[in-house]
Amino acid sequence: MKLYIIGNGFDLYHGLKTSFADFKKFINSIDSSIIDKWQEIISIDLDENWANIEKSFEYVDYYELYDKCSSLLIGYGEDNWRDSYHH
Repeated sequence: MKLYIIGNGFDLYHGLKTSFADFKKFINSIDSSIIDKWQEIISIDLDENWANIEKSFEYVDYYELYDKCSSLLIGYGEDNWRDSYHH
């Protein structure tokens, strides 16, 4: 048996568009307001550094996030409930 450990940079080395800048371009192509909405929920400024995205999870105001997104959650009592809806 072989164990392959692939660290940071493997994807970029192989030309995959997985940098934060690429992710930001992708998000902006879907809905340019998503990053602005995320900025409203966290208390640190995001830049081109992926570490700031990960660090931002520490500063999420989960009550505000729930208030903004609760309409998107599917209730446990719904007829078509699926395990994948568990929030």
